[in-house]
Amino acid sequence: MSSGHIHKHDTRDVRRALAAMAATEDAAAFACLYSLCHAEFVRLAYRLCGNQEAARDIVQEASITMSRKIGGLKDPSAFNAWAYRIIRYRVQDYFRRVERRPETPLLEDCFTTSCYSNLEVGLSLRQCLAKLGEADRRLLLLFYVDGLTGREMSEALGIPIGTIKSRLFAIRQRFKQIYNQEGDHDE
Repeated sequence: MSSGHIHKHDTRDVRRALAAMAATEDAAAFACLYSLCHAEFVRLAYRLCGNQEAARDIVQEASITMSRKIGGLKDPSAFNAWAYRIIRYRVQDYFRRVERRPETPLLEDCFTTSCYSNLEVGLSLRQCLAKLGEADRRLLLLFYVDGLTGREMSEALGIPIGTIKSRLFAIRQRFKQIYNQEGDHDE
């Protein structure tokens, strides 16, 4: 692999192997797996709750649940979806405790302009994302930023895979329409 980057599929294979080992109650494997996933877990929790400090606390609570229950994980390739579901439940617990609705996380934290070679494109994409509803934006980010598959999203969110696919298709179409109207962009 060039320039020291781990390919996305290699990372999934490593995670799958670590999840399989962790499911046999290998604490070192779980610790390694958790450290690989920690940043994306915090990003997800933040996207769901809108508070960076709370997101870190939520992930910490979720990690305890994960470490206790990973022995019951039947399919190591489902680790991300399983972990995301636990984080989602901890976010719900958080809102029950604080009795308030989620704040909308800043899109800057999900899509930075440094990801784009052109500053205008980055700003335009962020503006278009802001025009989507929160649930639609969350689905796009899970797919494109977090790299979850349709099946993983289905398991994590408790939504049938057919619904995930049709919603993603509709959201992409709506996003494309907004993007083309927003900046008079060509396809």
